Amino acid sequence: AVCVQMGLMCAALGLGAQAVAAASGRRVVGIAASAGYTFVSYIVYGLSATVHPLSYVRPFTLWRWYLGGDPLTSGFGIEELLVLAGVCIAMVAVGTQAFRRRDLHA
Repeated sequence: AVCVQMGLMCAALGLGAQAVAAASGRRVVGIAASAGYTFVSYIVYGLSATVHPLSYVRPFTLWRWYLGGDPLTSGFGIEELLVLAGVCIAMVAVGTQAFRRRDLHA
């Protein structure tokens, strides 16, 4: 369960980087955006257990959907799998749309 959920989280982050890169036209912008989101969301997820105002932001981090249901001891969480798969599907749709709008002939 941990490996599947980590794979889905990594796929979502990679597809997010692809979507941002397709929208901006620069690969490094996509990588930086994905790396920045990963770092900031990890810090938010870690601190949200003790800093109460951050608990409202916690559902917007992929770390919550990867580790929130404690997949190591509880196994698969259907809600977590659906959210992570939904984010992957959404990032594919956004990235595809952004790539189609690009003018590659110039």
